[in-house]
Amino acid sequence: MKSANLNAEIIMNNLTERIAALSPEQRALLDKRLQGNREKSLTLQIITRRPAGAFCPLSIDQEHLWFLDQVNPGSFTYNISASFHLAGPLNRTALEESFNEVVRRHESLRTTFSSVEGLPHQVIAPSLILELPRIDLRHVPEDERTEVLKQRLAREAQKPFSLSEGPLIRAVLFQVGEAEHRLLMTLHHIVTDRWSYALLWQELSVLYEAFSKGLPSPLAELPIQFADFALWQRQWLKGETLEARLSYWRKQLAGASFVLELPTDRPRPAIQSFRGTRQYRYQSGALWARLRAMCQQENVTLYMMLLTAFYVLLYKYTGQEDIIVGSPYANRARVETESLIGYLLNMLVLRVDMSGDPSVRELLGRVRETTTGAFANGELPFAKLVKELRPERNLSRNPIFQVSFVFVDYKKTAVGSPQLDQKMINTDSGSVVADLMCGVREHSERPTLLFEYNVDLFDAATITRMMIRYETLLESILSQPDGRLSTLEMLTEEEKEQQRKLIRTGE
Repeated sequence: MKSANLNAEIIMNNLTERIAALSPEQRALLDKRLQGNREKSLTLQIITRRPAGAFCPLSIDQEHLWFLDQVNPGSFTYNISASFHLAGPLNRTALEESFNEVVRRHESLRTTFSSVEGLPHQVIAPSLILELPRIDLRHVPEDERTEVLKQRLAREAQKPFSLSEGPLIRAVLFQVGEAEHRLLMTLHHIVTDRWSYALLWQELSVLYEAFSKGLPSPLAELPIQFADFALWQRQWLKGETLEARLSYWRKQLAGASFVLELPTDRPRPAIQSFRGTRQYRYQSGALWARLRAMCQQENVTLYMMLLTAFYVLLYKYTGQEDIIVGSPYANRARVETESLIGYLLNMLVLRVDMSGDPSVRELLGRVRETTTGAFANGELPFAKLVKELRPERNLSRNPIFQVSFVFVDYKKTAVGSPQLDQKMINTDSGSVVADLMCGVREHSERPTLLFEYNVDLFDAATITRMMIRYETLLESILSQPDGRLSTLEMLTEEEKEQQRKLIRTGE
């Protein structure tokens, strides 16, 4: 027995040495394979239907949003909206029928939230029929119509929801021309996420195509509902399972600073507001092609490349070497959850060490290692992590991270009839959750850079300048992959010339 233990120890020591000797690229490949095996094992853990009449708890992150709503009822901070431009002949009856079929299929869209002695639970209506109101704007003068539509969209998107009364989904159809409409859909975050929005639109498209032709629904019934997931999560994420996941994040965030001192245009309010807006900048296809080529050379994803540039931007603005960024994770590793509409998204805490004046390649390796580890441990709800870490409570800022990074790949889908073209239109809800969010959207037409920001902290001109500097950093990274952090340039030629003038004036 002693010999067997000794042999096992020798084998483990050799394995440890071999792993330690791997290059960063080899380590990343190993991590990826291990993560793939782990995700494969996760799919084998089947989530089953809950028993009839079973108590329906909230998922862990749902419960967090529910408590926030109790503190600040009637807020539209967690409204999620998207609008779609529809061009061509529209069958309104088929569209409304399609909308209600999606509601029938997904219990989450028929759910409200109640509490008994302070304990919240899901209340699922057996049926729910929603109307699709139409607002005709054709009477508005054409030169004013765009602005009026923008105002009406914002007004509809900001209408608050009642979690206890519902419904927590609504849609409005604006007619802006004889064969031109804008469909706005708004849901409360507690019943949806961005992945779910894509699912909703895909199902709506398939159903519209069928119903407009008088055909039945071609969609198969769902294997489970969101309440089944919530009940399963509560039963699964405890004991050793919970401890194993907490252990990773304790180690990853040990000694971290949970405050990013990003310079602001105004003092931070004593109580955090969530008033925000966003700016967009379209990117050139040529730049994206060069970025993709470098990603292949450096064995990183485009997400990792763009995130690295964002870390460099934050370092240049703050000088901090220990930087934490939040980033959403779809949390759909299990096959049963892939087709669910509901709040499954999780926020990952990505901590990157910027010290030592690393090269671009070293930085990419650090970001790759951080994101790979985070994705492999991404099923721990952010609300659980906050409870575990117990960061100092401060009403003026978010706990753990104040800036986030989002990468979304929008796939173009067609709505039903070939005569009806559609495309998604950016909708500003007027609210933000973080101080600053850097987002990149890959459309079928051209990539878009999006910065969402708190208007109580930043001026529009500041954010515009920050976005241009981010683009400059991307060019700098491409031009000098062996360059150091200190040599990466974020100032434009115009800004550098202004600096030179100031120096000459000072002399």
